[in-house]
Amino acid sequence: FALPFLALMRRIGEWSVFVENMLLPTEELRLSALTSCLAATIMAVIAWLGATRICFGGKRSRLVLGLGTAVLLAMPAPIIGAGLIQLLNRPGWPGAVYDSFWILVLAQVIRTLPFGVLVLIPFLRKTDPELLQEAALHPTSGMAMTWKVLVPMHWRGVLACWGLGMVLSLSEIGASFLVVPPGYTTLTVRFFTQIHFGVYADTASLCLLLTIWLLIPTAVIIAIIARRSKQHWED
Repeated sequence: FALPFLALMRRIGEWSVFVENMLLPTEELRLSALTSCLAATIMAVIAWLGATRICFGGKRSRLVLGLGTAVLLAMPAPIIGAGLIQLLNRPGWPGAVYDSFWILVLAQVIRTLPFGVLVLIPFLRKTDPELLQEAALHPTSGMAMTWKVLVPMHWRGVLACWGLGMVLSLSEIGASFLVVPPGYTTLTVRFFTQIHFGVYADTASLCLLLTIWLLIPTAVIIAIIARRSKQHWED
């Protein structure tokens, strides 16, 4: 990490230049934070539902959801972006979604979903089967058991899944560059647009700002994984 950081600082020159350029992309920063938070939250909910079905569902559910996860992992980002354009670029409510920032959220959810499922599966695999059997004896729905039993047990996994979704959504460019509607620009899209003209002080400042934003959820994920690994070795 030190070498890219030093290279960016050398290109920027002085901290005052970085601070000056950091205050410019306020709209892009706000939109990036909004879309990545929404995408990470929606993705975490869907990934939780899919991971629980893979771990505790029937054989058919595991097969279908496992294949779906593998397909999303293998699907290139431009195909996802082109598919969303083909699906939503039409009159009515699809067109309203297509012309709003929600199409960015959809693209980011689809891109990050398989990774969220893969993060949650190891946490759910450690669930004690006897605990699930005892919970099944009580007259509660599956949703109630999820919120009262599984989520409190594996909240670190949910937080890691959300943090990973945040990191991947903030840095997503393959699909976002294709679907971004007029009047909306994220940090990654602006950086990708400016990089064609060379790495000048403003482009390096934007890259460093994006890196700092990515380090915050990354540090949370590393802390959760390190604590889980420590508990695993202690057990």
